[in-house]
Amino acid sequence: MTSQPSALPTVRVETLPAVTIRRVEIMPLKVQLTFRRTLSKGVVAGDDARPWVGDPVLIRVESTDGVVGCGQVRPPTPWLGETTDSIVAALRHYYGPALIGANALERELIGPMLERLLPANSVALAGVDMALHDLVGRTYGLPVYALLGGTRRVIPLDWSISLNPIDSMVAEATRAVSEFGVRTICLKMGPSAHWQEDIATFKRVRSEVGHEVEIGIDPNEGYDLSTTLRVLRALEDEHVAYVEQPMHRDDHEGLRLLRAQGAAPLLIDESAIHASDVQRLIAHGCCDGLVLKLWKSGGFSGVRRMATLAEAAGLQTTLGGVAHGSLIEAAACAHVYSSLAVQPMAAEFVLGLNVVDNDPIATPASDFAVRDGSVCAPSAPGLGIDVDIDAARSLALATFIVDDV
Repeated sequence: MTSQPSALPTVRVETLPAVTIRRVEIMPLKVQLTFRRTLSKGVVAGDDARPWVGDPVLIRVESTDGVVGCGQVRPPTPWLGETTDSIVAALRHYYGPALIGANALERELIGPMLERLLPANSVALAGVDMALHDLVGRTYGLPVYALLGGTRRVIPLDWSISLNPIDSMVAEATRAVSEFGVRTICLKMGPSAHWQEDIATFKRVRSEVGHEVEIGIDPNEGYDLSTTLRVLRALEDEHVAYVEQPMHRDDHEGLRLLRAQGAAPLLIDESAIHASDVQRLIAHGCCDGLVLKLWKSGGFSGVRRMATLAEAAGLQTTLGGVAHGSLIEAAACAHVYSSLAVQPMAAEFVLGLNVVDNDPIATPASDFAVRDGSVCAPSAPGLGIDVDIDAARSLALATFIVDDV
């Protein structure tokens, strides 16, 4: 006679107390940066005086327990279509109201819900996602990398050298190496008409920093295929560590042909905004690696999805997002870097670490500073960055409150 299996024991499901959102505060800030960044497309928005275009936006999310989480983003115009004005509108009229009464513990559900509510606003979504993770981490006393299932890592840094006259670029590169110990630098290049100057710049920088330093190049879509090949062949003996997004984001065939030449590892940035883009790039053999950025992928979940696809395809990854003048954004980059299963290449958020401009609204954590060209994510709860709210309000272009009243 076959014995009947015994009944399974009753399982009691314990639930964490909800982290209920009751208030969202949105502050676009006028932060005057002294260090101007120029790329092949021109001066980076926010490094000039135009208001409501490239100014950073601070998002503060408060729970019913009185805990506050913060996120900060700067629109990367002209690479994506968002501006300071559009980010504030998305937060004020769509995402903010939808967050009231939501449980911040359900971050993986909130993101897609907000995306359906108002699609194609990834920078605004990234700011919300940072704030939600900061809120939950502070509520439960955990750093964000631990919430994401990661560990505290030593993160090598990649310094992105602004496109300037050759002497200025050489000076910036040598400072990055000699003063901060950075062992990977990326030279901005382009457009195509300047290819000879770009070659000369690379050779000058290489002669100054030596062959122990990795040097990549990034034309930011400023080259065509023939120019890219011409430059890489001219630098064949100089060891180009990688070439990042040399051609237009939609030129998948050109990128495939370039990669087939094998002149240098090809990293993709502007062509890979969403996970669906990564799938197409992998299918067409267009890249050797991906540049992951919180602001273009809507936050932590988007970056991690793209990283998983890259890891499955055997591609390298790097964590981009310069975070110029923003310790909050730099910390967010450090936390997501520390959560990825396969450690990425050197990360590009060094300019958010008070090396060229001091963050006027945030206090750097003692354990979040550049040491020997590297950094570790802050170990304090949440993102680990404390915001001086009085300083922020003194710089605010406006303040908008969304609450349940």
